[in-house]
Amino acid sequence: MQLIEHEPQHHAHFENKEHEVIFTAYYNPKLPEQPVTVYFETDGIEVFELRFRESVLSPTIHRDWGGKDLTLQDPDGNHVVLYQKDTPTTVTPWQK
Repeated sequence: MQLIEHEPQHHAHFENKEHEVIFTAYYNPKLPEQPVTVYFETDGIEVFELRFRESVLSPTIHRDWGGKDLTLQDPDGNHVVLYQKDTPTTVTPWQK
């Protein structure tokens, strides 16, 4: 993983070009009671929704930004957002 962007107050973006993975960790200091949110880009969001259905907090939703996302909760209570872009050039709100 290579760090591609870091904002010490709230987020960091990592990329693994070999496996074509982008990983983002986000923390909202204004809402410290909320868990850390981790974002993963994927191509098969529906497969993950079926596989981890017992962990789904919010089912797959198509978004105005040009993609869809699915929110899961990991065993430690952190939120994991899996997202899928409609096109390779789509920019997500958290990547702006």
